[in-house]
Amino acid sequence: MTDLDKAVPYGIGLLEKKDYETFFKQFADPAMIEEMVKHGGSIADLAKSVNPRMAEGLLFAFKALKDLKPKIDDDGKLATYTFPADAVAEHKLPKGDMVFHRIGSHWYIKN
Repeated sequence: MTDLDKAVPYGIGLLEKKDYETFFKQFADPAMIEEMVKHGGSIADLAKSVNPRMAEGLLFAFKALKDLKPKIDDDGKLATYTFPADAVAEHKLPKGDMVFHRIGSHWYIKN
């Protein structure tokens, strides 16, 4: 997605529909996908491997991003969302940051 303000709600919609294949096509780091394909994997395989706990965590994290403002680096290529410590403990959000990186005009999850 080209605009994080639009990408986050779009990601939420995909996760709510359990459309993990499209989610990974849109948000997974292309280098990770390329490496996975090199070793015989596919985005479809990755989508099928999503378990309920992982899906719930991704959805919860993306919903939390809606209320956060990312810090954009000076080059405009990294956007860092920092989850508040209390939200991390209470809701099992990833510790620390969720980072997106921009390749061309598209934002991908970096971590």
